[in-house]
Formats: sequence, C-alpha cells, structure tokens
Amino acid sequence: MENVFRGAFILRSHDHQILTGTYFNNGLGDPYPETAKRVKPGKPICDPFLGTFKTLWLEASDWYQADMEITKSSSSPVYHVKWSKDGKPDHEGHAVLENGILFGYYWGSPK
Repeated sequence: MENVFRGAFILRSHDHQILTGTYFNNGLGDPYPETAKRVKPGKPICDPFLGTFKTLWLEASDWYQADMEITKSSSSPVYHVKWSKDGKPDHEGHAVLENGILFGYYWGSPK
C-alpha cells in the first residue's frame, strides 16, 4: 500500500470489548467519531486493543464500516492497525499507548 498520509486517531477501550475514538482526516477538516467491537481477541488476550474488530465511522456525508485488525510485537511499544473492506486493505496505521489511550496516525492509497 502506498504511504499517503491520511490523518490521526485516538482510541479508548471500554467494557464489553468496545473501542471508541476520534479521527482527523486531512480531507475533512473536522474530527469525526469511530467505534469498534472486538470479534476476536489478540494475544496477549488481556490487552483490550489487540485483536480483530468490526468498526464503523462517520464522515461528513455518510457512515462507513470495515474490519480492523490491531497487532503488536511483544518487543515493541508500537501497535499496527489495518482497516480492510471486502478483504482488501484500505488503510494502515501505527499507534502507541499512553495513559490508556491509543494515539496513532494512518495512511492509505490515493482515492
């Protein structure tokens, strides 16, 4: 995937394997919400940010959904985030955890 910077995001973990957050997309101007529900935990299972999620987010004129996978090497503090639609990568990102909040940035192919 070509690394065209798209924006930044934050995600917070909540009960029931739910993540909520805000993302900033270069083309939209305003921040928008994103929410995700974990459908398969990652390892270690105690990390609420690791795993496979169903996610949806708002944009200026519509809402969208995708699969989101968050992984992390045990030897690195950096999380890798991948959003896929219909089994094809759509966006990727990197994030770090600070005070219980995942802070990251993402990129994707030119639209």
